Amino acid sequence: MKTPPAPPKPTRRFTPPSAAALLLALWTCCAAEPARAQTSYTYTPSGENPHDWSDSAKWGLETGYPSEKGITINLSKVSVAATLNFDVTPTVGVFNIGPAGVGSGSAAWSIGTASQSFILDNDGDPAVIHNQSGATASITAAILSEGGLRFTGSNTMFVRNGNSLLEGGVTISGGGHIYFYSPGMLSTSVITLESGGTARFGNATATKQVINNDFVVTGVDLVRGIYSNSTTGIELHGDISGTAGVIFGTDSSVRNDTTEVFGENTYEGKTEIRTNVVFHSIENFGQGAIEFASADRKLTYAENNTADITTNYLGAVRSVALNRQTTIDTGANAVTYANAISGSRGLTKEGSGSLTLLGDNTFLNTVLSEGTVVAGHQNAFGGKTGVLAIKTDARLELQAATALDVGELSLESTAQFTFNLTQNPDDTSLTVWGNQTGDSELQITIAPGPGGLAAGDYLLLSFLGDTGAVSFTLAPESAALGSLGWDQETQRLTFHAIPEPNTAFLFVLAVGVAGLAWKKN
Repeated sequence: MKTPPAPPKPTRRFTPPSAAALLLALWTCCAAEPARAQTSYTYTPSGENPHDWSDSAKWGLETGYPSEKGITINLSKVSVAATLNFDVTPTVGVFNIGPAGVGSGSAAWSIGTASQSFILDNDGDPAVIHNQSGATASITAAILSEGGLRFTGSNTMFVRNGNSLLEGGVTISGGGHIYFYSPGMLSTSVITLESGGTARFGNATATKQVINNDFVVTGVDLVRGIYSNSTTGIELHGDISGTAGVIFGTDSSVRNDTTEVFGENTYEGKTEIRTNVVFHSIENFGQGAIEFASADRKLTYAENNTADITTNYLGAVRSVALNRQTTIDTGANAVTYANAISGSRGLTKEGSGSLTLLGDNTFLNTVLSEGTVVAGHQNAFGGKTGVLAIKTDARLELQAATALDVGELSLESTAQFTFNLTQNPDDTSLTVWGNQTGDSELQITIAPGPGGLAAGDYLLLSFLGDTGAVSFTLAPESAALGSLGWDQETQRLTFHAIPEPNTAFLFVLAVGVAGLAWKKN
C-alpha cells in the first residue's frame, strides 16, 4: 500500500502591518527608551599642581579623566590667575566655568595652551560653554565642535586659538561678549545673537577681519551687537536677518576702525551706529530706524551708492536720529534724504558730492565741510533754532521756491551760496534769525529756472541779528544776469535782475554785421 503524498504546505504570505500598528510600535519603542543620563564632573584645584586638569583626583575619579560626549564638566573658581593645563584631548558636552557668583572682579580664567585642544560633542545637542564665574574666561586651547555650540552667561570669553573649528552654528546668549580672534574658526556657521549677546572680531591688531558668516538676531525691540576688535576694522559679507536690531560698534571708543557692510540685510529692528561705517546699498541697514549713537563717527558712502537712509529697502519711511555729532561722507555721489531727520546733535557733511535735504528736520546743527548741501525745505537745517556753519569753499544751494530758515550762521572765507531762482521774487531766500559770525567773502551764484528771470529785485539773504565782517561778490558766470545790492539798515541782500536780451534780435543783428563785414571785404 502506497503512502499517500503529504498535502502541500500552505503558502505564507507577508501582510504588512497597518499604519496604526507601526505608530504603536514606534511609540512603545521610544517610550521604553530611557532618557540619556547627563553625567557631571566637578574640577576642584588641589595638591601640588592645583591647575593640572589631567589629574584624575581633582575630578573625584580614581583613574583617568572625564572624556565622553554628552558629559558636563564644572570648573571651580581658582583663587589666583592660572592656566588650567591638560595633556589630553578630552571630549565634553557642557563646559561650565565657575560656580555662579564666585570670582566676580577677581582673576580671569585661562583654559589650556595654544598647543592643546578639546572636543565639544553633546551627543546630538548643541554643545555649551557657560561662563557663570563673574570673571573673564580666556580659552587658549583649540575648540573643535561639529554639532553646534552655544556660548552662555553674562561674562566675557575670548576664543583665541586660530586652529579652533566651530561648525554647525554658533549661538551667543545671556548677555555675554564673545571675542573671536580669527573669523576662519567659524567656518560656515550661522551666528545667532540672542538675549543681549555680542560677537566681537579681532585681537586688537591691525589685521582687518573679513567675516563671511550670516547672522540671525532674535528678540523684539532689542539690538544685538557686532563689534570690531581690530585697529583697522571688519568687513561683513554675510546677510543679517531676524526680528531684533543690530549695533555696528567698535571695542574701543578712542579707536578709528571701520565696519564695512555688504550684506542684503532684512533684520526688522533698528540700527545703532557706534563706529565708522562704510555701506554699499540701502539693503545694508535692514528695515527699522537708524540711530547715530556715538560721537564723532562717520557714515561713508561707497562709490556709486546714492541710498536715501530715510527710506528703507522696502520703500517705507524710516526714522533717522542724529543723537551724536555724525559725519556723512557722500564721496563723489549725489545723495538725497527725502524724509525728516531728528536728533539732539547734528551732521557734518564731507565728500565732494552733494547731499540734498528735503525733510522737515529737527536736529540741532549742520557743518558744511566739503562739497554741496542742497536745502529743499524751510527747516532743512532745523529751522529757526538750527545752527549752520559753512567752511571754506563749501557750498550751500537753495532749491527753487525754498524760503530757508536758520537760527545761527557761521561763515568761513570764500564760502559759496547758490540760489535757484524762479519768476517769483519772493520764492527763494535765506533768513538768519540769530547772529552771523565769521569773516567771509561770500560768493553768490544765481541759477535761473527754465523760464528765465523776470526783471526786478529778488530777496536773497535777510539777517535779523548781528553780522560779522562779511562781504558779497557775484560769481562771474552770474554777472550778466544782474547785480547785488546790500541794504545796511535792513541787513538784506538782494539781486537786481536785468531783462534778458532778445536773443532773436541779437542773432539777426550778428548776421547783419557779419554780412556787412563780408561785403566790405
